[in-house]
Amino acid sequence: MQKELLFSTREDWLNALVDIFAGVFFNGTFAPKLPPCRFSCGWPKGKAKAIGQCFAAESSADHTYEIFISPEIDDPLRVGDVLLHECIHAAVGLKCKHRGQFRNVALACGLTGRMRDTQASDELVETLKGMTGQIGPYPHAQLVADPAPRRQGNRHLKLRCNNGQCGMIVQTTRIWLDQVGTPLCRCGGEFEESE
Repeated sequence: MQKELLFSTREDWLNALVDIFAGVFFNGTFAPKLPPCRFSCGWPKGKAKAIGQCFAAESSADHTYEIFISPEIDDPLRVGDVLLHECIHAAVGLKCKHRGQFRNVALACGLTGRMRDTQASDELVETLKGMTGQIGPYPHAQLVADPAPRRQGNRHLKLRCNNGQCGMIVQTTRIWLDQVGTPLCRCGGEFEESE
């Protein structure tokens, strides 16, 4: 039986979770209060494997931190721990990166592992289960970027001998074919473009 969706958009769900975070983590006990932030589901910029990203307030025209969670994640618990990680960046400032105050706050909140790619501790997982249980299912389905078909890395064309018994293959360029012509095979057959 599927739980009823309490929020129709991902952004509303993320905001509801952050409201809960504010009372538990960002109340001065574990971390400073959160500055004004916007939360969205979107591709992190310039980081192929990043699953979350926090942009500095100075990057936004209205001086608001912008936090993005990758659409490749649909597990609400994982979304929660990535969101917490990014909120810590906003709360402590981006200058300390993953060291110093960021590290101290992340550990206090229950994030573990390498600070660049933290994971929720078992205790934090249980906390996140309770929090996400309050706001219902994450209204999102996993989105996997459709990798574009790989283009040939070079400009060589594959030519195959048209003599069925030979099977000789060579590579050449379009310029060579246009300026010099199609080479002849040593068996006497002619080369044809092959896919």
